[in-house]
Order: sequence, then structure tokens, then C-alpha cells
Amino acid sequence: MSDAQPVLSSEVDDTYIWVTNGQNGSETLSTCETWKTLFPCTLEVFWHKMIWFSGRIPKHAFISWVAARDRLIRRGLLVPSTCVMCAGHNEDRQHLCFDCAFSSQV
Repeated sequence: MSDAQPVLSSEVDDTYIWVTNGQNGSETLSTCETWKTLFPCTLEVFWHKMIWFSGRIPKHAFISWVAARDRLIRRGLLVPSTCVMCAGHNEDRQHLCFDCAFSSQV
């Protein structure tokens, strides 16, 4: 085995190679592929498009999230407890609807 060193040239621009999901590297970063690598897809539920679609009514999506979050916690799943809006308090109904500084502005 030789002790050969790779030839590095300062005349050629460096490139980044992004590798996700064990696929071949690419020079283009895909946030979608990165997300899929970090959070592998689980089975889709039949009702998700009624709530999480681009034209959704934000109030309905919010109320659905609060209810779904409570169920996830009851089932023992680890759900982040910090409020996404202010990152300063626990995300519970009281805080989200009444105490959060973001909520009071809305």
C-alpha cells in the first residue's frame, strides 16, 4: 500500500457533495431529501389533506394541531414542549390561546 496523497489544486474551485439516504452524492442540496433523511416517512393517514393543504384555514389547522399534539403526548410520543411562536414557554392550550405574546398580537 502506498502513502499517496490526493492531489489538491488551488486552481480548481472546491465543491460540496451532499449525500442523503445513502444515495449517490449530488452538488445540489435538497431540503426535501434532507428532511426525509432526518424524519423517515411513516404511513399517511387518510384525513391529512383535509387539514394540511396549501389553502387550509389557519384556525382549523391550529386547532387540529393542538388536539393532535395532546393525543401524541398521551400515547407516549416525544413532542417538543416549547412554544414554536415565542420559544419561551411550554406549548399548552392556556399559553397558546391566551398567554403567548404572539397570540395577543393576532
